Amino acid sequence: MNSSPAGHDNASDVAVGGTGERAPRADAGDSAPLWPWAPLEAVALGAFAITQPLYSLLGANATFFVANDITGSSVTWFAVAVLVIPAVIIAGIDLALIQLPGRWAVRAHGSLLGSLAALAIGVPLLRSLGAQGPAYLAGLAAAAILLSWLTLRWRRVREVARWALFAPFLFLGAFLLSSPIAAVRSGQSSGSASADLPTSDTSVVMLVFDQLPLTMLLDPDGTIDEQWYPGFARLAGLSTWYPNARAVVPRTDYSVPSLLTGTIPEPGELPVLSAHPDNLFTLLSETHDVYADEYVTQMCPADVCGDQPGPTSTIWKDTAIVAVRTLLDERTADALVPRVDGRWNDFGTIDGVPDEARSWEEVQEHRSSAAEDSVRFEQFLDSLDGVGDPDRPDLSYLHLFQPHEPLRYLPDGTNHNLGGPFAVDDEGVWPDDVDMMDARLQQYVAQVMNADRQVSELLDQLESTDRLEDTIVVVTSDHGVGAGPGMPNKAVPQDPDPAILTEQLAVPLFIATPGTPAGVDPAPVQLHDVAPTLLSSLGSTAELDLDGEPADEIPDDRAPVLLVGDELTDSVPFDPPTESMTVRRIRELMPLPGVPYAFGPAADRLGEPLTEGVSPDTDVSVALGGTEELSAVETDSGFLPAAVNATLTGDSAGTDWLITLNGVIAGGARPFEVDGTWHLSTLVDPSFFRDGPNDVGFLVQTPDGLRRVPDQQG
Repeated sequence: MNSSPAGHDNASDVAVGGTGERAPRADAGDSAPLWPWAPLEAVALGAFAITQPLYSLLGANATFFVANDITGSSVTWFAVAVLVIPAVIIAGIDLALIQLPGRWAVRAHGSLLGSLAALAIGVPLLRSLGAQGPAYLAGLAAAAILLSWLTLRWRRVREVARWALFAPFLFLGAFLLSSPIAAVRSGQSSGSASADLPTSDTSVVMLVFDQLPLTMLLDPDGTIDEQWYPGFARLAGLSTWYPNARAVVPRTDYSVPSLLTGTIPEPGELPVLSAHPDNLFTLLSETHDVYADEYVTQMCPADVCGDQPGPTSTIWKDTAIVAVRTLLDERTADALVPRVDGRWNDFGTIDGVPDEARSWEEVQEHRSSAAEDSVRFEQFLDSLDGVGDPDRPDLSYLHLFQPHEPLRYLPDGTNHNLGGPFAVDDEGVWPDDVDMMDARLQQYVAQVMNADRQVSELLDQLESTDRLEDTIVVVTSDHGVGAGPGMPNKAVPQDPDPAILTEQLAVPLFIATPGTPAGVDPAPVQLHDVAPTLLSSLGSTAELDLDGEPADEIPDDRAPVLLVGDELTDSVPFDPPTESMTVRRIRELMPLPGVPYAFGPAADRLGEPLTEGVSPDTDVSVALGGTEELSAVETDSGFLPAAVNATLTGDSAGTDWLITLNGVIAGGARPFEVDGTWHLSTLVDPSFFRDGPNDVGFLVQTPDGLRRVPDQQG
């Protein structure tokens, strides 16, 4: 009877030919019994390969938890799950492997250990060497083969893995006790400061956009462009506009706390109540009922805001995406999962994945995420009718994740199927490709027009309820963004370019105060001046320790401060916003005011019927993405596949294209190249969609005139 544990190899103890001679061992490492140690060895190495890299990355980006509404004890449970889930999966795999007969069990177990060790050792090594794609995967495979052989050859490799069984618990403890995570886990505690506000009937409404640069809103003479953005122009006519307003740093997790506290952001501080106990939510709660729908921040205490709405947590999906990106090189990961550039959560809807690579299920998930944005805005508008006690004024606050990527909105709020691929590099810099950035700019303009629509709806709601005359209204953005070819997206270099800083840090700021005439104030206001300005307008007599000042007390010669890395500086100049590339380029690409679809080659041909008898062009072909969406359009569904995305074959450099929709010219495009593949991405005029199947066609301009380009998918 074989009394050995499952998977233990007894073959080396069997006499050969009945002579009593021992058969030589094929593997030196198989002399140790596999049960119960084998699964534990695998779990230990799995912690080095998967759990610790995740802990390290997430611990350095603790705002990830805040953005996903995971704080307090929830962080502890999350950390335990990140340890336990991979451990259970790895142990289950190993338990299955050691059920194999004879030496196969030993070899399978050794191969698993070698593969996990390859992830733990090979990933950082290959990344330091800059390996990408096939070279990276080949390097990992070679490391796995070598380490599997070593594991089978030397028993001490398995002994080391056993000694490492304590490591997962050390990793867990170090993660939970690290200062950023400890701050997220700490309980909520409001500050002790008082705003010393008099009794007042004045409510406060704050709408904070995300990544909305002032330069998007301006016309060449430096005023709000009423033809493109009538909502913001209307707001400017009702408020004080601060055209020189600046953020301190283009980071949401620093800028929004600065806005709410009146203090200059400190590097490393988390956007949570424990780090910012004295903020507008806590200070105004003495006299106001508070409605706060936060994004990325969690600064309103539960006893003030209660269980109020915010974005749905996507932490498990996001963690899976981060895990894949932790283990793979950028090129391979890009082919499998979305990028995470410039976001703290909901990575599954990020730009950068071409439409033809998206599944129908991913498109539906994107539509659900877009619907959530609309619900949050509608709930915010509902709060303007009153938050609580009708005898107390209200503070209604919404940080809306618009017009930040993903670029998914048309001007009327209809969401679309995402354009692209548009993605920054590892350094957060946009490609130096004019045609790609022009295509992205068109879609960004459409999204800003949607933000403009929301401003109009906010003003309509306030006017319809007679609230505008007794309410302080603040509309601003947390920061801007670099949007030109070769520009950093939000990263501020050590030697920043004044033109780029203007794109990244110049923000719209409008404050409407009862009894104050509308106008333009050129004061050098920054976001940390907003809270002092509000408190002053409400009659606060408190002597608070704030870095900001009321806007009407700021000297004209005060230099704006900028956070570069961990250092504050006030010696960096800004270019005037009117000199921005964005101001000029919008009007060059889209000369028809308020119509983003009259883009580039289609600028003067939008709406023309397709010319009959256009000859085909056999030198170029196109593969259209999203054909399933185009085959079943519902024009009143709130979703339209208005982003036409396609890949091209043939020489496409520098060509002009027209896109037809149901026989009418509905948009224009210029190709751009990504990783050796030519792409088209443009928004088409949604007025030409019809219910049911829709036909998209392509025309390319050649020296011999327009030519029809065949669709490989059609």
